[in-house]
Amino acid sequence: SEMCIRADLDGRVDTKDIVLLKKYLNGNVTLTVQQLVLANVNGDNYVDEEDCKLIQQYITGIIDKFPVER
Repeated sequence: SEMCIRADLDGRVDTKDIVLLKKYLNGNVTLTVQQLVLANVNGDNYVDEEDCKLIQQYITGIIDKFPVER
């Protein structure tokens, strides 16, 4: 995927993004507006477990694009 969607802003989509999102969802970290926009990979305007699942599917090769890229 050419579109840079990654919560930790390092330019890659990887397990660090899932870890960061889970920390956010558990209330342990705060994300910036930019991070929230990038983490909302399904385009529903909410960052939630569904986004985590999609990022995991992307990392493991189940999907090659996020819904917001379609």
